[in-house]
Amino acid sequence: MPARFRLPQAGLTLISNSMNLPAQPHSSGNDHHAALYGDPLWQPAGGKIGGALQFDGNGDYVEAVGYKGVTGSKSRTVAAWVKTNSGDFKDIVAWGAEASGARWSLVIASSRCGIYVNDGFIFGTTNLADGAWHHVAAVLDSDANPDVSEVRLYIDGRAETIGSTLSRQINTAEGDNVKIATFNDGDNRYFQGMVDDAAIFDAALTADQVARLCYIGGDSFLAGCGRIGIDEDAVLEGDIDRDCSVDGADFALLARLWLETGPELTADIAQDQTIDYLDVSAMTGNWTDSIGPLTLDLGLVAHFKLDESAGTTAEEGVVGNDGTLHGSATWRPAGGRVNGAIQLDGSSAYISTDFNLDPADGPLSATAWIKAGQPGEVIISQTNGEGTGLDWLAAEASTGKLMTSLRPPGRGKLPLISQFVITDGDWHRIMLVWNGLYRTLYADGVEVAKDLTAQTDLTSATGGLYFGASNTLASTTFFNGLIDDIRIYNRALAPEDAAALSD
Repeated sequence: MPARFRLPQAGLTLISNSMNLPAQPHSSGNDHHAALYGDPLWQPAGGKIGGALQFDGNGDYVEAVGYKGVTGSKSRTVAAWVKTNSGDFKDIVAWGAEASGARWSLVIASSRCGIYVNDGFIFGTTNLADGAWHHVAAVLDSDANPDVSEVRLYIDGRAETIGSTLSRQINTAEGDNVKIATFNDGDNRYFQGMVDDAAIFDAALTADQVARLCYIGGDSFLAGCGRIGIDEDAVLEGDIDRDCSVDGADFALLARLWLETGPELTADIAQDQTIDYLDVSAMTGNWTDSIGPLTLDLGLVAHFKLDESAGTTAEEGVVGNDGTLHGSATWRPAGGRVNGAIQLDGSSAYISTDFNLDPADGPLSATAWIKAGQPGEVIISQTNGEGTGLDWLAAEASTGKLMTSLRPPGRGKLPLISQFVITDGDWHRIMLVWNGLYRTLYADGVEVAKDLTAQTDLTSATGGLYFGASNTLASTTFFNGLIDDIRIYNRALAPEDAAALSD
């Protein structure tokens, strides 16, 4: 999920929103509000994209209260437009703690941009202290033990030449809140200049995506066809702003970049590293065409296709938060309901993931194709983390009927159990939908159970999800059958979505 600091006017809001949601800044229900300190000046028409904030380098900063950024060794992208004449060591966007490898700061130092993690750094070579606007971005595509020397830097939408590094393993602490223009109020390293359109993603953007962030802005990642994880083949050729239509706005973007040359140019439709008549010709082929907003991808935050043929990794297709296969299981590359599937043995096999979505945070949906299984077995569960993890989708212990154990906290709060048996040996698309008030269960695209009265918030849990067993790994909960195409959404799917997914 990205977070964006938009700086158009007073009332700054830190937007924490799904990459897969439409362009409605507060639609996720996870937005964080930020506070201004010191006396930064709003420049309503002086930014690179609309307005911006001007910082005087003397106690001015912005703090996203309660938002800790992307922590640990997780993949991430941080970016912003900056304009400054000062080349001194200053923070642009920062969070974490003042310990070795535990800080994450996008900084300018000796007029160069880089990432500083405390006792380690990476810096580019471009002079940014020239009084001009520059787009700066840093991308960490994490492996098991990421090092700051592995960070990719981009200036003005293009890969930056690395000038210096000091190796240090990254383990960003859940310490200080995210801040713009400082890391720690009082350290006298306040940014001096202007900042616009700062953005944080909990995913490693590709070079093309960084270029889009630079040339078009963060709004394109909230637009109808701009979400991360979307099938690029589904996007219309010429839809530069990624709003699912080819129109005058796209032509204006192309005109703005006319005769630019080089790699990763967002308007380079012909992909020949030049913006010219060939791109105009390519655009006119789809002129005024539009497509639907790809509704089944909206709010999709995790997608495990389970199409592998070997190994112990279950790939996740939205942000690459892969799962790990445990125990005895068999990949069925051609035996699934949608391409391949995983066959679990009912005694030791399950998939663990680090992916988490707190049920208490708001609406969600979870869906999977399954075949076979026995009463009491679990398809999707959640580990505790901070909270109490429950079974999201399971077969009721005595009858094999579809159920969910997600429920509000407190005594007397019951699971939701349908009358639909899912353990009959046939393929079934099962689905849980929570809209913030009611739980609904679907089987094969049809509603089979729904709360009769409104519920309070669901029980909180922040641990990762398991597929094919309960979070306790109790012997009676291991699933014995096929599981395919698991999807998790941070929105409530509509009945027509349930029907479409079951086709």
